[in-house]
Amino acid sequence: MNTENIPTRYDHTDESSVYDQWEAAGLFKPAETGEPFSMIMPPPNVTGDLHLGHGLTYAVHDVIARYMRRRGKSVLILPGADHAAIAVQALVEKKIQK
Repeated sequence: MNTENIPTRYDHTDESSVYDQWEAAGLFKPAETGEPFSMIMPPPNVTGDLHLGHGLTYAVHDVIARYMRRRGKSVLILPGADHAAIAVQALVEKKIQK
């Protein structure tokens, strides 16, 4: 592999063409066969700085979903959302008090 052509900085404009290719290939369409399997991911945990535990949580869900797909299941991963934003409010209030 020639590393001279690898960009050293991330360019977000590259994403739209790749995303369009994924959509055209039907990669976001759910499988029409297989027993349904769903997981609900917990809402984002806003505790301050990101740490390895944040990534680990999502990695575990991803591994389980991929495993179940390989077993022929029709998998849905539903990301959680903190609609009330109570954790965000508590963090902001804590930072303001400092």
